Amino acid sequence: MLQETKKPVIDRKCFQTLSGSRNRDWIFTLADGSAGAMLIGWKKNQFELLFTEHGLFSLSVKLLDRSSGLTGWFSYIYGPSSNRGKNEIWTELFDLGNLTEGAWCVGGKFNEIFYCEDRNGRRNSNVEIKKFHKWVADFTLIDISIKNQQYTCSNLRGKPLVAK
Repeated sequence: MLQETKKPVIDRKCFQTLSGSRNRDWIFTLADGSAGAMLIGWKKNQFELLFTEHGLFSLSVKLLDRSSGLTGWFSYIYGPSSNRGKNEIWTELFDLGNLTEGAWCVGGKFNEIFYCEDRNGRRNSNVEIKKFHKWVADFTLIDISIKNQQYTCSNLRGKPLVAK
């Protein structure tokens, strides 16, 4: 489970409500202003937590699958919504990619577009798009599209910003 939340604290009762199970464990960061808290959860009887990494824009865990013996990394990203922090996020994500070995599942809210045609009135730097492409290519990441979801909305605004 990779999740963003606006909850100030995630206690056991709250997490059980979110996950629907008592047999789970989790790690989270606190919300910071308009940036939500990052939350990663897993089944305790199936996975063992080996390592955690917390950055300014990311939360990551390395888990061991008890049944297969395989390990994998899971990262939740919450990118800056303004130009402040854009350089820092790419440095952090390249460093994180160099830390992980083996399988790596990355999700979250990058606050960046991947294709120029996805612009929706907002100016996005071609430099940032190129950095995004380089990061995906350098770590051989694959974009797994959400089935039957053509658009995402942001910020629960009265008039939501809609992007492809």
